Amino acid sequence: MVFGAVLLPSCLISSAQAQIGPFQTIHIGVSGPFTGGSAPISLSMGNGIRLAIDEINQVGGIGGQKFELIEFNDEAKEEVGAKIADELIRQRVTATIGVVNTGVGMVTIDAYQKAGLPLLVAVSTGPELSSRYAPPAAPVNSIFRASPTADLEVRALVAELSQANSGDGSKIRTALENLETRYRVSLPPTAIPLPAKTTMPLH
Repeated sequence: MVFGAVLLPSCLISSAQAQIGPFQTIHIGVSGPFTGGSAPISLSMGNGIRLAIDEINQVGGIGGQKFELIEFNDEAKEEVGAKIADELIRQRVTATIGVVNTGVGMVTIDAYQKAGLPLLVAVSTGPELSSRYAPPAAPVNSIFRASPTADLEVRALVAELSQANSGDGSKIRTALENLETRYRVSLPPTAIPLPAKTTMPLH
């Protein structure tokens, strides 16, 4: 997470300097579920972002400009996340870091893309978050990510399990099917012998 938080300001130096005068503050939005079931993930994300920003500011910022975070709690609720996106756009932050829950991300990326406001997806693994506006769908994609996509994780999992010759095919099938359904993952071909469908839920 620290790497992602450092990378984003570095990529945005030109645009930030074009938007504000020298020695002024660059505002970065942060959106995540800081309460509720997803809070532990979001709190870790927030700590990483703050650490990275503190490190940058302690050495004078970038180009003499320091960073300030504007943080919001989306409560893992889609309607709250959408309102936060609108508010960050209204405040004209330079960029936003966040999105822990894919559902929240799916209802906010259209607003960020339309506004041309860069969003760095820090945690969510939903592939469509960063692919919906990838060229040629749009000339410029304003949605970036620090987290791997679910389909990339699945490919790594399948490769590892295939190599290990795991015999627990029922759990593997259930996990893959849930990922395909929830996150629109395109599943890779696999040499793992998977049994028929199972009703075991994925938590």
